Order: sequence, then structure tokens, then C-alpha cells
Amino acid sequence: MQSALTVASSGTKIYVAKGTYKPTQGIDVDENGSTEVREVTFQIPSGIEVYGGFAGTENSFTQSNLDARDFTNNETILSGDIGTQNNNSDNAYHVVYTKNVSSSTLMDGFSIILGNANGTLNNDGGGWYNISDGTNSISNPKLENIDFESNTAHANGGGMYNESDKGTSNPTLTDCNFINNFTNNEGAGMYNYSLFGGTSNPSLTNCNFNNNESNFRPLGLYQQKRVLFFKFYF
Repeated sequence: MQSALTVASSGTKIYVAKGTYKPTQGIDVDENGSTEVREVTFQIPSGIEVYGGFAGTENSFTQSNLDARDFTNNETILSGDIGTQNNNSDNAYHVVYTKNVSSSTLMDGFSIILGNANGTLNNDGGGWYNISDGTNSISNPKLENIDFESNTAHANGGGMYNESDKGTSNPTLTDCNFINNFTNNEGAGMYNYSLFGGTSNPSLTNCNFNNNESNFRPLGLYQQKRVLFFKFYF
């Protein structure tokens, strides 16, 4: 999967067989001028569609094959457990990363697990870090049939973190689950943050938040808009 993402361009569709995949591509997510060992992540380029849940024996990838996928028996896992197995202290900061991607960007049929955003600057969005950065920028990926499980953030958004800096960060989530994610601060399942006139209002349809925990508040979802001082708790 990592190799496919590296060469993918807008309009590409990637089909992923069942199994566990770990990121290997280093990205300077915190933009401090260097890439840390744990800054490996699955960066999804804008306009790419990525589908999991395949048995790996399919001979074609028609719409009927997409509709017939079995996410339970063909679980496709994106794992941040890149270091010592079962020791999350050296896990990837962000399992998945998107920046300034269009609404034609899609991930469908994955479990995202064991991200640990506990770095000095990489402290948000253990499972997925999504950001629109720049005036009038957008980062509005579509997520379908995604399970966020056992991801951690030292600050905010254990499962998913959405930020808009002068732009729009409005992902669309359908049939997604946030389970057993943790944060020291707020938004154990999901945290949405907008500043400098930006907007971060995800659309959630048939999504569940279960057993997400926070040391600060026991919240599944948290939304904050800077300047207007608006906060929404769920």
C-alpha cells in the first residue's frame, strides 16, 4: 500500500487485500525542518480512492466486487505499531495524514489502529491527522466504513484530528466507528479545530463513539472555533 500511495496521482484507485499494513514513508508533519523516526504515515494524496476489505483473490475490481467486500473476514488494518510490538511508546505519531485534499479523496473499508501522537509537536491525531492550511484551502476527505480503534493523542483527537487554518476542514464520514481511543486533553474520538476564520465542521452519518476516554473530559467528539470561542461537546 505504501508503494502504491507513493506513485499515485489524482484519479487513481487503490485496492488493498486483507492484512496488516504499517507506514514507512517519513513526512515532516509538524514542519519543523526534520523528519523524526516516528513521523512515518500513510499520506493520502488529493483525489485518490483507497479501498480495503478484499480477499486478495479477486480477478477484477468492478462495482459489484466493491459492494461484495467483507470487512469482517477480510479486515484491512493500518497499524501504527512500527517499533517494538505491543509497546505503543515507539508507535507512529499519525497512522494516516491528509493535507489540503479535495472531497474526491476517499478511504473505504479500513481499521486504523495504534497511532500514538505523543510527540512534542506531533501531539494531535493519533489515528488520522487532517489539516487544511492556508487561505481558502480545503481538506475534505471522505471516509466510509472506517474503524478507529486504540489510538492515542497526548493533546487532542486520539482517533481523528481535523484542523482548519484560514480554510475548510470538513471531512464526510459514513458508517465509521470510534472505539477505545484515548487523549490526555479533549476529543478522544474526534477533535475539530478552526482558527483565523477557518471552518471545521465534519459531516457524520451512522457513526458510533464507544468507550473513548480522556484524562480531561470523557468526550467522544470535541469542536472548538477560535476567536468566536465556540465549543461543542458530545
